[in-house]
Amino acid sequence: MAAKGVKGFLLLAALLLLLEGCGGKKISKAPPSDPLELYRKGLVLFNEGRYKKATEAFSRFVSYFPEERDLAAKAELKLADCAFMSKDYPEAITRYTEFKKRHPFHPDVPYADFQIAMAHYRQIRSKDRDQETTRKALAAFENVLRKYPGTIFAQKASEKITFCKRRLAEHEIYVGKFYLKKKKLKAAQGRFRAALAYRGSGLEDQALYLLALALHKEGRDDEAASYLALLERSYPQSKESNKAKALLARLKVKEIAEVKWPTPAPPTPPAPAERAEELKIEARSQERLPGLVLYSGDVKLRLGDLSIRADELRVREEGGKPVEVVAKGDVKVTKGPREILCGKASLDLTEDLLTMEDNPRFSEAGQLIRGKRMTLDLSTDRLHIEGKKVEEVTSPAISPPQ
Repeated sequence: MAAKGVKGFLLLAALLLLLEGCGGKKISKAPPSDPLELYRKGLVLFNEGRYKKATEAFSRFVSYFPEERDLAAKAELKLADCAFMSKDYPEAITRYTEFKKRHPFHPDVPYADFQIAMAHYRQIRSKDRDQETTRKALAAFENVLRKYPGTIFAQKASEKITFCKRRLAEHEIYVGKFYLKKKKLKAAQGRFRAALAYRGSGLEDQALYLLALALHKEGRDDEAASYLALLERSYPQSKESNKAKALLARLKVKEIAEVKWPTPAPPTPPAPAERAEELKIEARSQERLPGLVLYSGDVKLRLGDLSIRADELRVREEGGKPVEVVAKGDVKVTKGPREILCGKASLDLTEDLLTMEDNPRFSEAGQLIRGKRMTLDLSTDRLHIEGKKVEEVTSPAISPPQ
C-alpha cells in the first residue's frame, strides 16, 4: 500500500508540473541565431500569403539584427508590403514613408514611392463620394512620373493617372449635374470648368456640352455658343458633338467668338508643402543659412492644431519654402488631446508625417506608453508606435491630456 501511495504521489506531482507548464507563463523564445534563416522564413510566409506571420518574422529580424543593414532595410520594406497586401493601406503608407526617410538612397525608393501612390489608389471611392484619396493618388503618381521618367514605375503611374483624372472629372460632372438640376447655375458652371481642368480624362466633351448648357440656361448664349463651337472643333466624332450642333442651331448668335480651353484648377485641398506657409515659429534667437533656418531658446512651433516646444529647431527649405522641420532637446508635441514627450521630432511637410524618436512616450488612462519610434500621420491623426511598451503608473510622470 505504501509503495502504491508513493507511486500515486509521484504521478500526481508529475501531472501538476505538466499542467503548470501548460497553463503558466509562456517561456520566452530565445533570439534567433541565423539572420538569413529568419529573413527567408519571412519571405516564405509572405509568398504563402500569411502576412500576419510574415510581419512577425520581419519585425523580429529588424529588432534582433539591425546591424544587418541590407537585409534589415529589405525587411522594413517587406513590413510595408505586408500591410499593403493585408489592405491596411494607411499603415502601408506610413511604413513606406518611414522606409524612404531611413534609406533615402536605397535603390528601392522608387518602388516605395509607387507603392505609396498605389495605397492611395486602392482607397479611391465611387464618383458620388468624396475624392480626397483620388487627389492624393493623382499627386503621388504624378510625383513618380516626374521623379523616375523612363522606368517601369513611370509607365505604370501614367496608366493610373488617366484613371484618377477620369474619376475626378466624373465626380465634378456628377456634382455639376446635381446643381444644374437644382438650377444653381453658377455652382454647376464651376464644377464643369473644374472637370475640364483634368485634361486627358476622356470626359472633356461631356464637360464642354454641360458647361455650354448651364451658360445657356443663365441666358449667356454668346459664351455658350463659343464652348459649343470648341466642342465641335475638338471632338467632331463625339456624340456630344451632335448635341452641340442641335443646341447651337437653337441659339440666336450672329457671331461666335473663339474661346480658349478653360484653365481654372479644380478644387483641391492645399498640399502639405503649401500648408507649410501656415507654419508659425517663435524663438529667442534665429540664424539663417543657405536652405536652412536654425532656431534656439524656448522654441515654439504651431501648424494648425499641432504644436511643438523644443530647445532647438532646424527648418530645411527648398525654393524658399520649408519642407522639413527637426526639433531636438526636451521636445513636447501636442496635437488634439494627446501630448507626447521625446528627444527628437521630425516633421516632413511633403508627406504630412511627424516622426518622434529618442524615448517617445505619453500617458493615457493611467498608463505610460513608450516606443522606439512613434509616427503620426497629420492628415488622418493615425499614430503608429514601433516597439510599443505599456507601463502601469500610479502617479503618472507625464500630465494626462486636459
